[in-house]
Amino acid sequence: MEEFESRFSGFSFDGEGVILDPNGQRLCLFGMLDFERFWSAFDAFSPAPLGRKLLYAVADAEEFILLNGGFDTGSWLKRRKLKRSLAERNLGMGWGLMGGGAVRFPAHDVVSVGVALAQHEHVSKQRWKVNWAQQNSDFIALEFIPQDRVIPPARAVRPPNWGTVDIGPTSSTSVPFDADVRDNGFFFGQQRSFFLPVSVFHRLYVELNGRPLNVEASDGASIEVNLDENALLFRCVVLAAKRMFEQGEFPVFVLQADDWMGVLGQRISKFGLGAVEVLSSRLDGDFSTSFRIHSPLPGITTGLVFAMWERCFGQRGHTTVMIGDHSVEVTVAKPALEY
Repeated sequence: MEEFESRFSGFSFDGEGVILDPNGQRLCLFGMLDFERFWSAFDAFSPAPLGRKLLYAVADAEEFILLNGGFDTGSWLKRRKLKRSLAERNLGMGWGLMGGGAVRFPAHDVVSVGVALAQHEHVSKQRWKVNWAQQNSDFIALEFIPQDRVIPPARAVRPPNWGTVDIGPTSSTSVPFDADVRDNGFFFGQQRSFFLPVSVFHRLYVELNGRPLNVEASDGASIEVNLDENALLFRCVVLAAKRMFEQGEFPVFVLQADDWMGVLGQRISKFGLGAVEVLSSRLDGDFSTSFRIHSPLPGITTGLVFAMWERCFGQRGHTTVMIGDHSVEVTVAKPALEY
């Protein structure tokens, strides 16, 4: 119990869709297999691999947090303390053990390498390029190459106007985090899991704004969204999250409208992906359900809601997305035409 409390000391879990790290940064939670499924689906929408885009989004998000979160560098003694603080952070976040030119027990190769790059630069006060070779699932060898060019420090970014919310905990008390702590990480549910700052996705979205994406491989999923800008990117995020859910085995049993809240809480709110209200639900005849999403990552949450509805009713759905200022309304219904 002591190890558990120490591992997640300073983290905040309100049980209603908000997870914060000790620096007040909003987090989301992924199982390693789930993230791999999400990323594989999302990467497939791009004509060119996006691995380096993700790496630098992770590195910039981590750099910004380190520069603004009290992770000071300075004297030799301060650097020793800093390295201990970073090791504790990596363990609590589930990213693996870093040092000695390697990552041991990585969460996800690109994510863990991006974190390692940011932390190496922060400690050394120098810019580096990183190459890596994953020798097995538990070991990544790193090669850092000095960079001469000046790269300005990472700055805060604004997420796309997708009805994103970024609120603090809705409850003054933190609920228990039901994780199974291991020496080199932790399990949440059936998967080894890790936290990721939501700003990683915001940085990735900004970088991909306007870039070509191929949504032809969407398996005929039907989505309408009231966006002029970034509509294609939003659809790709929704579809990647939908595929991630479809490849898992999370059960969705809804016998009455109130049952939705328990299901949504288990798969969305507990993972830091916000809160979802059920506005209306028709459970017989022309199945139709309307949701209101309050999420820091509304594209991912929308994709999960869409996939959960289809699993619940055992049929394809048509999704209509109305993006507001601080929320997203999603209606999933049986399509007018069968596909």
